[in-house]
Amino acid sequence: MIKIFKSLLYIAIVSLLLVSCSPDKSTTTTSSSIPTTTKPASTTSAPTSPPSSDKPQYGGMIVVAGTTPWQDYDEVKGSPITYNHTMRFTSQELWIGDWSTGPAGTNENKLGDSRPMTFKTGDLAESWEFDEWDAGKLVFKIRKGCHFALNPKSAASQLVKGREVTAEDVVFSLKQVSTTSSAYIYNATPVLRTAEMTAPDKYTFTIKADPPAATWFLRITDFVHIVPHEVVEKYGDMRDWRNSVGSGPWMLVDLVDNSSTTFDKNPTYWMTDTGNAGKGNQLPYADTVRFLVVPDMSTMQSAFRTGRIDTFQANWEDAPGLIDSLPDIKSAKTQNSSGNLMGAVAMRTDKTPFNDIRFRKALFKALDFPTISTAITGPGSTYQGFPLGYFDAYKDAYLSLDDPDCPPEVTDVYTYDPAAAKKLLEEAGYPDGISFPAIVLGSVEVLDYWQVLQSYWAEVGINITIDAREQGAWYALLQKRNYEYMMWSSFAPAAQIHQCTSMWGESANNCSYVNDPIVVAAREKMMPLDVIDDPAADAIHRELMKYVLAQCWVIPTPAGPTYGLWWPWLKQYWGFRSGWGYINTDNWVTWAWVDQSLKKSMGH
Repeated sequence: MIKIFKSLLYIAIVSLLLVSCSPDKSTTTTSSSIPTTTKPASTTSAPTSPPSSDKPQYGGMIVVAGTTPWQDYDEVKGSPITYNHTMRFTSQELWIGDWSTGPAGTNENKLGDSRPMTFKTGDLAESWEFDEWDAGKLVFKIRKGCHFALNPKSAASQLVKGREVTAEDVVFSLKQVSTTSSAYIYNATPVLRTAEMTAPDKYTFTIKADPPAATWFLRITDFVHIVPHEVVEKYGDMRDWRNSVGSGPWMLVDLVDNSSTTFDKNPTYWMTDTGNAGKGNQLPYADTVRFLVVPDMSTMQSAFRTGRIDTFQANWEDAPGLIDSLPDIKSAKTQNSSGNLMGAVAMRTDKTPFNDIRFRKALFKALDFPTISTAITGPGSTYQGFPLGYFDAYKDAYLSLDDPDCPPEVTDVYTYDPAAAKKLLEEAGYPDGISFPAIVLGSVEVLDYWQVLQSYWAEVGINITIDAREQGAWYALLQKRNYEYMMWSSFAPAAQIHQCTSMWGESANNCSYVNDPIVVAAREKMMPLDVIDDPAADAIHRELMKYVLAQCWVIPTPAGPTYGLWWPWLKQYWGFRSGWGYINTDNWVTWAWVDQSLKKSMGH
């Protein structure tokens, strides 16, 4: 019913937008010392189509669709970890993912995965000095000649006048997200609240914060975006999308609530292509990128079939049929990882009944994880994802349930046994069952998962009432961990595993309120090694998992294969939307280009 309702609500608007965007079948499968300086940062066509070009071309529009609205345009009031975050396109970070290491270049990094120090290059920062890493002092040299975009139709942009970005802008941007209580960074990385941030000259940014630097390093390099102080001083913040001003590759030029978000290229962006085919070319290639909001997947699929959107992320059920029926499209299969930014079920482990491990084990043993996972995300899906899902870059820190080294007490809690769940409930003091509410993000996918959990738990006497909230309201509660029983949450990304951010401290990432001495002891061992000696820290983390997985603090979300589909006129795209760098979803549009002759010859 939810899907049908949303489809009817949006279909008229979406249809109009799709019309306005109109101006070799092969499948590939992929799995995915501190530096002191940085370096600059087969198609099968239809028989009637001309040969496609491998030489990048300028111009045209890239059209992408997603199911969720765009609503966060400011990192002080909004969330930088939401799937749709405009500043990933309009603004620069100090660092960014290194395009030259991906499929366009050496192909060392097939999916854009990265660790805090690996597969990175400078964006706003041109070079850096980490000689005083142990003391928590880092120095960055800001790239000369980076300018804030000048949009003649934007009053906020005219206020900044396209001036050069300086180290003072870095200080301003980092200080405001570190000292404002509504900001994600303020809540997620408290150590930065008291950091000393200075600009000794126009192009030098220095930060001194409590060591170990590994706890906050990633936040300041490849996460926070740099903004001009003039806009914040005049308008108070940048929550209104019309006040968006940045020095990144794109300018936000139009937004229709719950319908579309449009970016035009920033002609003054500094970066050039570092891939093999377009090395040295000024970026970006496309003139415009438009992201459509299409909540109904059948409508989105229809738009892809008719070439009105360039890409489509298909699930295991739909992909084979689409690939067979559209012989011209290209495809790539990617095995997603359960956990981390996928979301999870958190619970108040500091309060009754969740502070009793017997009750938490009952929650787990009442669930048929393999069946649920396969039903929701398809054959081959994974479901053990807390506090770390499987990633190639982090495989030595991960412990799978089928690993010979996995303790029996861990495999037991993931074994479906309703009778044992009822017995555990009785032992915990609930022979007649228990009822409580759960706060949930009101998206279709999340609600579908929770309704499955609700059904399984009801069979053993655990009755939950689903309290669905829209994204803004849900996120506000999540940031404060403001709930009484259970809540849909996100937890820390893989880059923070050595900090145990998902099960230590008071940030929103530790949404289950975990406070455990064994975790604290392991964290103290890993922290001095983080970034400096990742293999040693990974080994400690893997050993810690033998204990953590048996504690049942968080119920992870299953994840299965995703098929990236795209039309052959979209070039320098490989089917995955994760982006280049840390939580840079969809920034691949900066390097992608449109073969407009091929597109026209195919009737689009």
